[in-house]
Amino acid sequence: MKQTEAMGRFLELLNEQTDLIEALGERQAQLQTLIADKDWEQMERLIPEMTRLSEATAAVEAQRNEIFAEISASFGGVQSFAHVLTRLPGELRHEISRRYRALKIAVLRLQSRTATMDAYVRSSMSTSRGVLQELFPEHATSSYTRQGHGQFSTSSAVVVDREL
Repeated sequence: MKQTEAMGRFLELLNEQTDLIEALGERQAQLQTLIADKDWEQMERLIPEMTRLSEATAAVEAQRNEIFAEISASFGGVQSFAHVLTRLPGELRHEISRRYRALKIAVLRLQSRTATMDAYVRSSMSTSRGVLQELFPEHATSSYTRQGHGQFSTSSAVVVDREL
């Protein structure tokens, strides 16, 4: 593939990957809402869509890495993205930099949403575990934490009303 064709394809892949990650971030926000609302049926319908987006993102990433390897080889095997950028004409360098920043921003947004959802889920689980431990102390094991507190065992299922 010629260098100019490779650059064009690289730019397309940067845009495509950014769009996929932004779409995944939107679904992540929907997932967080569904978890907070305890809408498990909708959540089960959303997860396969998120999986599809994640797999598509990984496929685009692989293609982008492949194209970048071709581009870097055309510059004598330079491995660093920054080094390749410095060897490009000004307008192309700015366009690739702009699109790469957009990709990084989309990734940071997704990471932020993931961390927020993770914190919410962990907090909810901890609260539920504490409530269950108070309501059903007979399910606590004889194991203790390093601080000397009894540890609640979640190895055996405890069925409680769906609403707390």
